[in-house]
Amino acid sequence: MAYTAGIRSVFHRKKRSTVHYVHSNRKGDVMLKYVLKRLLQSIIVLLGLSVLIFCIARVIPGDTATMALGSTASEEAKENYREQHHLNDPLPIQYMYWIRDAVQGNFGNSTQTKRAVSDDIADFLPATLELILFAAVLEIVCGIGLGVACARRSGGILDNTIRVTSYLGIATPSYVWAIFFMLIFCFWIPILPTIGRISSGMPKISTITGFYIIDGLLTGNPAVSWDAFKHLIMPGTALALTGIAQSARITRSSMLDNMSKDFVGAEISSGIP
Repeated sequence: MAYTAGIRSVFHRKKRSTVHYVHSNRKGDVMLKYVLKRLLQSIIVLLGLSVLIFCIARVIPGDTATMALGSTASEEAKENYREQHHLNDPLPIQYMYWIRDAVQGNFGNSTQTKRAVSDDIADFLPATLELILFAAVLEIVCGIGLGVACARRSGGILDNTIRVTSYLGIATPSYVWAIFFMLIFCFWIPILPTIGRISSGMPKISTITGFYIIDGLLTGNPAVSWDAFKHLIMPGTALALTGIAQSARITRSSMLDNMSKDFVGAEISSGIP
């Protein structure tokens, strides 16, 4: 009997492991199919957006060659520009050339800077990413921190003040805050820089990451990092204020909902702060 029971136990264990393995494989197949489906949908969406962008660029009033070369350019120069950029071809042929160049990373030349668009992106994208990261960190830290503080002191002066002012933060666009900050901290109380990423008197540093704060620390120039940080304070705060107000309200609401649950009461009764 004992021998038979042992065989049955081993058989059941193997059966359970086999079922678990098959179930894991099925979950993996489902996840793979989901990822492939989403990738296919993303490709279709990108193609649709490319067609939309191409059509919008072509229906804008005015001659493309004239806008690129200027009104003083000769007709011969304009015609050469049209031939060079396939503007005399039918729209489907123009789109094929356009999508081919875009896939190869050739986005043409900017009509504003007269440089390759890819070069402009390489120069200006790090500044954009640095500003976005600064605003995101500020939004997460301040938004969650204020929400937690309001929830722990629900109904108090701090809670009521932040709840009222958060409506102002949500309703006011970022550019309005930027104008207020420039008036206050650049003209009335001039303690922050107005434009640029770094002051003109700072030493030139080697570009490693493209983020001046990080590059200043990596090259041993903390003064450059501090100056770049001061340039980020005003635009980063203006960009993050709306998100801070929303995050604070969402965090406060979620904490108040969960603080009334039984498991929170059990943890508090156990001495967990």
